[in-house]
Amino acid sequence: MEPNNKKNKRRPFLPLASRGSSPGGNNGNGGGGKTPAPRRDLFNNALTALFIFLLLMTVYSFIAENRSADADIPLSQVAADVMSGDVSAISIKGDTLEVVYAKGKITRRSKKEPGSALSETLSNYGVPVEILQKVQIGVERESGFAFWVMNLAPFIIPILFIVAFIWFLTRQIRGAGMQAFTFGQSKPS
Repeated sequence: MEPNNKKNKRRPFLPLASRGSSPGGNNGNGGGGKTPAPRRDLFNNALTALFIFLLLMTVYSFIAENRSADADIPLSQVAADVMSGDVSAISIKGDTLEVVYAKGKITRRSKKEPGSALSETLSNYGVPVEILQKVQIGVERESGFAFWVMNLAPFIIPILFIVAFIWFLTRQIRGAGMQAFTFGQSKPS
C-alpha cells in the first residue's frame, strides 16, 4: 500500500471541462505560480499614469505661470510714469516690458498689447512724442532655455504621453503573447 501523502497521490484523468478550472492550471492564470489579477494590474497602471500626468501638469503650471505678478504694473501706469518723466528706459522682450525708473534704478514689469508697437500704444494713452523720445527704448529678442521650453512643450509633452501609452500597451501585449505560448504547460512545483 502507498503512503498517504500528496506527492504520491494521483488524480484520475478528467477532461478539462469537467475539472472546473481553466486551461493550463488550477488557478486560472495560465499555470502554477501566483500572478496578480489583470484588473489589479490595469488599475495600478492607470493610477500610475494619472499620478505622472498630474505631476507633469503641476510642474508645467509652475513653469508657465508668471511668478512676478507682484511687480507687474498696468500699461496705463507705465504711460503715466513716462508722461511725468519718471521712466529712464524701457526694454521690450516679446510682449513683456521691463521699465527702469530714474529714481533708485527700480525695475518693474508690464505687458504690452500683442502685435502692436509700444510707441503706438503709448501715443494712444496720450504720451507726446517729445517726451517719448527722452526715454531709451530697447528691443531684445527672447532667447534661452525657458523660451524654447515654453514654445516646444505644448508639442513635445503630448507626444511623450502618446509614446509612453504605446510603450505600456506593447508591454501588456508582449506579456499576453508569452502566456499564450505556455498554454497547456504546467509549471514545476
